[in-house]
Amino acid sequence: MKLRVILSAIPLLSVLACGSDHGMFSLSSGTYGLSSTSAAATDDCNVGPVYPDGSNIQIAVSGTNATFAFGPVDPNKNPVAAIQGNTISQGSKMFDVDDRTFQPPQYADCVETITETVSGSLLADDQVQGALLYTSVKKTGFTGTGCTATNLGYKVFPCASTLSFTAKKK
Repeated sequence: MKLRVILSAIPLLSVLACGSDHGMFSLSSGTYGLSSTSAAATDDCNVGPVYPDGSNIQIAVSGTNATFAFGPVDPNKNPVAAIQGNTISQGSKMFDVDDRTFQPPQYADCVETITETVSGSLLADDQVQGALLYTSVKKTGFTGTGCTATNLGYKVFPCASTLSFTAKKK
């Protein structure tokens, strides 16, 4: 009798040990909370203070693509990355921000071209270990004089910052 119990437990233990999903995780749409955020030492664009631990981002999954919204959801500004197994391939989005449309004190006589790039991997279901690369440069051909680091809230301009993070679905 004891032998039957042990033999019947072996398949269950092997499924638990190996996992029924063969180590493949899934990602679903929703709000994700950031943790373990760490900006690279230079953080020239000051993304670290913008996305501290406890911040939220939106991730929208459609098929094998994930759209990451660091800020307002906007398909014209949010990078899209392909999901291949547990890997989130590098995805980028480039867009312009016209700082002349803001009200003081955010107003600056400047048009920036910003690029956001994301990549990473799935650590578990609905849990991402990722990186955001954020760059900003003066829009080509724009002659405004307000494109300064001080006016834009950056350390230097043009700037580049990398933020590593863990994101878990709420």
